[in-house]
Amino acid sequence: MDPYEGRYRYCPRCRCEYRPGFDLCTDCGVDLVDELPPEGAQGPPDADLEALQSWVGTDPVAVLVTPSEINAHVARGLLVDAAIPCSVWGSGHDGYFGHVVQMAPFPFRVMVHKDDEAEARELLASRFEGSPGE
Repeated sequence: MDPYEGRYRYCPRCRCEYRPGFDLCTDCGVDLVDELPPEGAQGPPDADLEALQSWVGTDPVAVLVTPSEINAHVARGLLVDAAIPCSVWGSGHDGYFGHVVQMAPFPFRVMVHKDDEAEARELLASRFEGSPGE
């Protein structure tokens, strides 16, 4: 007899099964559910995938280039709050240090769609001194 029977939780996206005590899918990052949706039912949207796909076929521009990962994410938060689609792009060395660092030797770029550049620069200029872009 399985001591956990009836107490397993499931990821609605990848359908993985988790023992009690887990609340989040370690692969998908979504909340676990007590029962799986029917086969073929669509799980919650993958925000990271949707954000990545939103850049396909666009001409993104950097509105902030900074060695500070923290500043890059603060800027991203301001843009998200203003409903401006954006993303923080690193150099590929993100996580090299194993933690968030105040000043990394590689720049972080806050990217927006070309159509949102003027609005994004105006918003960030009120928070960051000088010219935030390249």
